Amino acid sequence: MIALAIRSIGLTILTVVTAVESLSDLYFIKTLNGDSGQIEVRVASPDDQYSAVKRQYNSGYGREDGRNGDFTIDNGSLYLVKTRNTGSSTIEIHATTESSAYKTFSLHAKTSISLSDADNGVWTVDGGDLYFIKTRNTGSKYIEVHRVSPQNWGAFTLQVATSIPQSQGHDGTWVMYRGDLYFIKYRNTGGNNVEIHLLSGSQNYGGQPNVYTTWFETRDGDNGTWDIGANGDLYFIKTYSTGSGNAEVHIASSASRYRTVAHYASVFSEGDGPDGVWCVY
Repeated sequence: MIALAIRSIGLTILTVVTAVESLSDLYFIKTLNGDSGQIEVRVASPDDQYSAVKRQYNSGYGREDGRNGDFTIDNGSLYLVKTRNTGSSTIEIHATTESSAYKTFSLHAKTSISLSDADNGVWTVDGGDLYFIKTRNTGSKYIEVHRVSPQNWGAFTLQVATSIPQSQGHDGTWVMYRGDLYFIKYRNTGGNNVEIHLLSGSQNYGGQPNVYTTWFETRDGDNGTWDIGANGDLYFIKTYSTGSGNAEVHIASSASRYRTVAHYASVFSEGDGPDGVWCVY
């Protein structure tokens, strides 16, 4: 269900007006202050407006891995792009499966990417491919997209420079969704609203991005996690300065050009915010 678009983010009473297309599950990958000594995964569902933990797992990753790279969910698997303390001295990719309650590893692979690039951009997995969105120290002086695929983790299948200057690398969040690059810009925008700059993977990220001015205000830019979920919708998982005292899920629909927003107060506490990674799938 979708709630009325209300300007004040964080309201705990929401007015439900109509059904929308499928929404994404909310994943909290807990890397700090867990009880198990492992990386923990907790999942809330839109079926009950994110008000309950539907699934909970103690994964096969040790808690020390929380400091060793970047976790994400892709196609039900829990991936770690390991950028520190690797045995191979290169960037590594690891995965566990949901069918094994995230305990059984389906992937351990080393890449040909040097650890010297560990802090030079964003590491993520989309469609089973490893993407490195390079935002610092690029040779082209533009944001670059580098891709490595399961057929050969040791070789790049794509390396391209986009039209977005490297100087904008720190101005927001970079997300891959179904092969497209989303730049969720909340610093140095043309106004007071968060913007989406979208480059198509089918065009090898060439040309100028399509730009959308969203409903969200830039003052919330650093108050949580931004992600892209089902239908290309924009998710803002607000974990700081919430009105409800809980982590909140705010969803701007791509069909409305990111102007119509649903608001939910989740089961998770606002205090959980810094204890792990938040994403949707």
